[in-house]
Amino acid sequence: MITLYNENDVQIRDIRIYEINDADMGESTITATVKFDQVMQFHPDWYVLLNGEKYKLGITEPSGKRSTTRINVEYTLTFHSSREDLKRYTFMDFVEYGSGNPQPSQHTFSLQACTLGQLVNRFNINLQYYLGSLWTMELSDDADPNIVADLSFDKASLWDVLLEFYNDYGVRWTIHSNEGYMTILVGEDATELHTIFEYGKGNGLISVERTNPTERIVTRLRGKGSEKNLPANYFHAATSAFPIADPDTNSILQGIFYNRLYPKCYRDYVRGYNSGEEDVEETWAYHQGVADKIAGKPMNIVDFAKSDKEELWGISYGAVEDNDEIYPTLQGATRDGVELDKVLAVSPIYVDAPDDGAAARQFTQVNGEKGSFQGRDTIIRINGRDGGISSVVGISNAKSATAVSETFTLETAINTVRAKFLVTPAKFADHYANAVGVTDPESPTLTTVVEMVANNWNFAERLQLINATTGAVVRTWSGNNQDFFDVVADDIPAGTYKFRSYIQWYKTTGTTADKLLYTIDWQLYGCEYASYQNTSSKKTFSETFDIWIGNVWNTSKQESESDEAYACRVWAPLVSKEEMTVMFSDGLLAGEDYEFPIVGLVNDSDNLAEIIKKAIHYDTSVTGSHWRLTLQKSDAEFEASGKYLPNSVVNVLPGNHFFFINIQMPYDPYIYDAERRQQEYLEDQLSLLDVEQPTFAVVPSSVFMASLDEVDDVVPGNKIRLRDASLIGSSYTTAYIQSITKRYTENKLNPDWSLVVSDQIIVNGNPITLIEGKVDALSKQMYSSKQAIKDAIEAFAQFYLRKDGLPDASFSATDFRAPVTFRDRITDYNFRQGDFGGYGFGVYTDPDGNRVVEADVLVGRMALRVNELIVNQVEYVGGQKIYSAAAMTVSKVESTATIWRCYFDNKQGVVRNMFLAGDLAFCQRFSGTEEGGYTTYWAKVTAIGSDYIELSKTDLMSAGSGSPAVGDNIIQLGNASDQNRQSAIILSSYGTNSPSIRLYYGVTDYTLADKDIFGVEYDSTNHIPYFYNYGSMRLGARESVADGQFITYNHLTGTLNIRAKVNFIGGSSGLTNLTEYPGLNARINTAVTAAAAAQKIMESLNDDSIFDNVEKRSVRRQWEAINGAASTTSTGTTGSYYQTITDFDYYAFPTQQALFTFNGVTYAYAQKGLLHAAIGIDDLTEKYTSLRSYLDLVGLYDTDEYTDFSPSTLGTKLTAYYDAEQHVRNLVDLDNKQKFDTLSYLGSLLSPDEDITTISGGVILSSIIGVREGDIMVAGINSSSLAADSTHGTLMIFAGADNATGSTISDNVGRSKFRVYEDGHTVANDLEADSAKLTNAEVTGKITANTGKIGNFDITGGWLKAHSPQGESWQYGIGFSKAAFKLESNDITLSLIHISEPTRPY
Repeated sequence: MITLYNENDVQIRDIRIYEINDADMGESTITATVKFDQVMQFHPDWYVLLNGEKYKLGITEPSGKRSTTRINVEYTLTFHSSREDLKRYTFMDFVEYGSGNPQPSQHTFSLQACTLGQLVNRFNINLQYYLGSLWTMELSDDADPNIVADLSFDKASLWDVLLEFYNDYGVRWTIHSNEGYMTILVGEDATELHTIFEYGKGNGLISVERTNPTERIVTRLRGKGSEKNLPANYFHAATSAFPIADPDTNSILQGIFYNRLYPKCYRDYVRGYNSGEEDVEETWAYHQGVADKIAGKPMNIVDFAKSDKEELWGISYGAVEDNDEIYPTLQGATRDGVELDKVLAVSPIYVDAPDDGAAARQFTQVNGEKGSFQGRDTIIRINGRDGGISSVVGISNAKSATAVSETFTLETAINTVRAKFLVTPAKFADHYANAVGVTDPESPTLTTVVEMVANNWNFAERLQLINATTGAVVRTWSGNNQDFFDVVADDIPAGTYKFRSYIQWYKTTGTTADKLLYTIDWQLYGCEYASYQNTSSKKTFSETFDIWIGNVWNTSKQESESDEAYACRVWAPLVSKEEMTVMFSDGLLAGEDYEFPIVGLVNDSDNLAEIIKKAIHYDTSVTGSHWRLTLQKSDAEFEASGKYLPNSVVNVLPGNHFFFINIQMPYDPYIYDAERRQQEYLEDQLSLLDVEQPTFAVVPSSVFMASLDEVDDVVPGNKIRLRDASLIGSSYTTAYIQSITKRYTENKLNPDWSLVVSDQIIVNGNPITLIEGKVDALSKQMYSSKQAIKDAIEAFAQFYLRKDGLPDASFSATDFRAPVTFRDRITDYNFRQGDFGGYGFGVYTDPDGNRVVEADVLVGRMALRVNELIVNQVEYVGGQKIYSAAAMTVSKVESTATIWRCYFDNKQGVVRNMFLAGDLAFCQRFSGTEEGGYTTYWAKVTAIGSDYIELSKTDLMSAGSGSPAVGDNIIQLGNASDQNRQSAIILSSYGTNSPSIRLYYGVTDYTLADKDIFGVEYDSTNHIPYFYNYGSMRLGARESVADGQFITYNHLTGTLNIRAKVNFIGGSSGLTNLTEYPGLNARINTAVTAAAAAQKIMESLNDDSIFDNVEKRSVRRQWEAINGAASTTSTGTTGSYYQTITDFDYYAFPTQQALFTFNGVTYAYAQKGLLHAAIGIDDLTEKYTSLRSYLDLVGLYDTDEYTDFSPSTLGTKLTAYYDAEQHVRNLVDLDNKQKFDTLSYLGSLLSPDEDITTISGGVILSSIIGVREGDIMVAGINSSSLAADSTHGTLMIFAGADNATGSTISDNVGRSKFRVYEDGHTVANDLEADSAKLTNAEVTGKITANTGKIGNFDITGGWLKAHSPQGESWQYGIGFSKAAFKLESNDITLSLIHISEPTRPY
């Protein structure tokens, strides 16, 4: 069932009869026939949802019909999937106008050597631009993002481009929906179902129908490539104009005109014919050429792709149109991982057209200073004089100078300033040096800065632009150790400026002195400036622009070669008769209309060398660059925009890609590569024409599909396995699901399925016209090796067993003629591992890494050679079999007074003794009927040796009658102290409750009673299998499995947990034993009653929009049962709504801790919540109000008919109300309702206004709790005003009350023998204390004390004894202080009495 919604997301109705049609890489629609009782006004945005994807109606006037016999209108509604969105938008070429801001540029453009990854990125840019985040495209991990194809687009929609993905790149795509967000997954491998569908009952298929649309088979296919970029001497010899010959020409080919690219097979044939020598590594076309040459036949050119099915079908020629998209090109070419077609840099464009109004570029010059200084690197003195020329060795002796220019004013901030600085060193004749024998050389030395720096002289040079007004340095340029440097700056803020230069000169210390005198001349000159009114006036227009590219031809410059000669040597042979031109495959200038010639570069130029010198430059100034090309700008947009391309806005960007046209591309690798691509194109097209392409209409059983585990994978594009002996063959074939139709009908639970499958992937809506020139040229994809492997798998899947990890089945007998290696296992189809319970044949690796051969019988005709032979024969056990930690067979017995020493054969130390001291050793052997049946002994192991154990004769089973003997099988069965050796497994195949398997633990003595912990046995009494487990258990999935299904029982907590679907089969009983059953049953009955009431109302209503009085009377009865009043504006107190919220307020217990408030005090009660949150009340009230409002709207109590009535709306609101009411009632605990009513009753009895409360038995939460003896209250705990004291307040605890005649309870309680008040005041008629301390206490009455202390007095022997203040000896008498006792007078009388009657325990 699907639901129809309107454009506002409001539900219109449910649809139960509909059909889903879904095609692989194509359309997806839902068609439904819907009846309405009136003519409907449809909206294009009406929709249904399927698997989270929205399918829209898309039209306002769907097909409809109306019968003369019925008032209903029947419409046929077709809903289209969300992929319709992709048909609304044009696929555009986007360019970046700034970081992260791509904008649409053109809808007609081409992409050369575009990779799959690049196209996915472009598609995502379009999706983001048009649809935001609603649609995205992702590249699957299965896909190779580096597959390339040449693409062209002409006003294509996004959907059109998507349909071509498979044709262009050979990759599938699927569309997935997730909560309204759509994802196109590109390149995901099709899932192959493991199930083999066959015709016949239980095999899955109801019918199989084969259709073969093939009209003619083609086995030889011709077709050529493009005219572009072919060498002038293509398959021809060299000429004077074109001195490079085709490597594979011959005299026969000279007379053939070649104007298009041929497939590779053509060149292969020519090479074979020219060679005449066989080469096993060559192609069939090469071998054909060799054969013709050897046979002396004339050349019979091979220019076609040849099918390997030619022997079957015979020779049949066909042709495709010449493919202009395949030609020699640089596009996509790489070398050592470097893209050869990438633009590395571009010259900037400032002026867009010749008439941009640029002002004359006249700079205003200002004068700069110049000067010089002299120095030498040592001091030469004559007669104490040095001529004033000092040494400049060391930076502390450096000479320096500063020069400035005249000031100048920049009127605007659009300007240019520049200056130059020159340093000229010279050696001069020095008569001081001559006087000391230092002779000047004949020619000057160190005449340049470079030479001086090489001889340890240093120059620090700096040029600055200074704000003449503020003195601030605006720009600084450093030119250390340079003869000359010039500077330029643009767009300096308007103001007055000057240049300032600085030079410092010295020689490094510690160097050898040459004692020569040097003069350093320096000059600040070429200082000039220019101001402009606008930016464009700064620059001049140029008809050309430059791009920098890499070493595209893989050449190198010779040492003796000039840059110009190198460029001419490389590029001259590539020049064709038409002007060599650059085009761009991406970016702002991509497109067929934009061509940029390399200036003047044509073959018939008068001076080709001079043109190359001006247009092509050897230039490595940019990282990775090798060539700089000067290109002519394009006027393609000049008439429309008045600007040439490129311009200051639209220009090439570094990283864009280019290619050449009108160029004679080098044969290796570019011509050969293009011929290879043309050959592959023909072979791909031929693969569609040399085979039959039958399709199968498959109808699977709806019941089979409902139970199929792989049903979720039965989707278009995936692959299924079909087998039918008459139509397909004895083995199964794998076919792609081209389309699926699912039909849902009214009275059928499962849909009817029909599938169209084929062994070819065909994109829906994009058929290829084939044969005889009708084939449209398709862009050729360049497959990666991964893609080629996938194609091979698809092509040979039905002939070869799979090797890609998927399971497969072979229906053919196979004869292996070479060694076969298995990595895992070989098994029968029904192999089951096991020495005794196993069956079938298997070769596998066991957990220890051993290779195991397991079968029923092994036959060795010649010999059997093994290192160890272990025979596991099926043996008869006339008793039980015990598995434990140790066992042995007795070979010899020695006996002493206290032990038996039992020996076994340890195979000369090879067999280890597994017994330990402390083990309990058990033996039971059959001794024959004449000897009394069984001999049994069970004794403690006291010692062990390498080949023996010693058994105690004193610590053993008392009931045992036997002793060890040779041949006994002694088994370890328990241990006195080691818990790790107290386990055993006992198997029995005879006797009571056999067969059985029992597990034992805790065997510490000579009995197994109550030691079994788990068992599986046959109940001999009831004749049924039975198992038990004395402890915890788990059945089902492991704990580590997420969301696994299981049953667990914890015997420590007595908890049984079930996470599984629990089905109680008919005949099950016991529900009434559940504690929750009474309340649950009541709720179920209530729900059934409410549902029946709602159903009864709905059945009384006509299926029309008229709400008449008869219908109103029926609805009123039910409404008044809910509302408690005959009104739609007020609520009564007798209806179910009022009673529900009342019960909820009093009796709902949704929390765990109970709180009970009485007389202002809150108590805990019954571990259930009496104070609660109003869970569900708000929802119930909202549903009640909604129902009441609707009944008021339709005039429930009006006498007039209501004409816009909707029975479905009323039914929805009634159902919603009953659901909400039942939810609230589920929160009311009926058992606690009774308890709460009891508490309410107790509360009325315990009113503080009553003088007496009598309660029979139990604990009462109250302001007073009394304890009675007969009818007399003798003690109690109180917080009421009962017997309160005006001085000490509330009487909190009392005991020993009397029952004086005529006295009130309050008087009697107030005279209790023992009373404790709220201020701590205590009254006790008789008090006896073994140890008591009174502080600031007032004591009246008699005190009897034999020991103790009162104040500073010690009680000794019935007397008070005190110590004198002077520290003298003890004196007997009475001493007191008025400060320590409260006295009525100056006399004290002490009356001593003895309290002997104990306090009554009330």
